[in-house]
Amino acid sequence: MCWPQKRFDKESDWASCGLAQAEEKMNKRELQRLIVYMCCIILAVGFSQNVFGEGACTIDLSFVGSVDTPGWARGVAVAGSYAYVADEGALQVIDISDPTAPTIVGSVDTPGQAHNVSVAGSYAYVADNNSGLQIVDVSDPTAPTIVGSVDTPGIAYDVAVAGSYAYVADYFPGLKVVDVSDPTAPTIVGSVDT
Repeated sequence: MCWPQKRFDKESDWASCGLAQAEEKMNKRELQRLIVYMCCIILAVGFSQNVFGEGACTIDLSFVGSVDTPGWARGVAVAGSYAYVADEGALQVIDISDPTAPTIVGSVDTPGQAHNVSVAGSYAYVADNNSGLQIVDVSDPTAPTIVGSVDTPGIAYDVAVAGSYAYVADYFPGLKVVDVSDPTAPTIVGSVDT
C-alpha cells in the first residue's frame, strides 16, 4: 500500500512503493525533492481531473488592481501600505493602501538589474545582480535613496534579512552573509558554497 493510504514512518516503508532503488542512487536530499515533486504532480493531476469531488477545486481568483512598472517586475516585498518592487534596473515603491488603485510613489535606479528585494525597518535590501547588495533608505517612500552597497563575487539573485544580517543568494558562489548593522557600510562576514 502506497501514499496516500499509508504514511511512511521509517525508511524501509519506501521499499513497498518501489523507491528502494532510487534511494540507493540518490542522496537523501535528492530523494526528498523527488518525493515533493511527485506529490505536486499527484495534486496537479488530481485538481485537473477533479478527482477530489465536484467543486472541490474551484478557487475564485480575480485581480483587484494593478500598476504597470517601467521595467520587468522580478521581486516584491510588502511592508505596511507599500509594496517594494525589484523592477529590473530600479526599486519601485508602490502605495497599496487602496488595493484597487496601487500607485508608484517613488523609485530609485540601481546600478545593476534588481532581481529581488527584502524590507526591514526603514530599509529595502535589493539583490542587484552583478552589482551585489544595494541598501536603500525608504523612510520617505517618495524619495528612496541608496545609502550603502557591497559587491558580491557572484550574481546577487535573492536576499533575506534577519536582525543585523542580510543573506544573499549569490548564484554560483553560494550564500553570502552580510553584516548590515551599519546600513551605510555593509560587510560580507561569511559565506558558504552551495
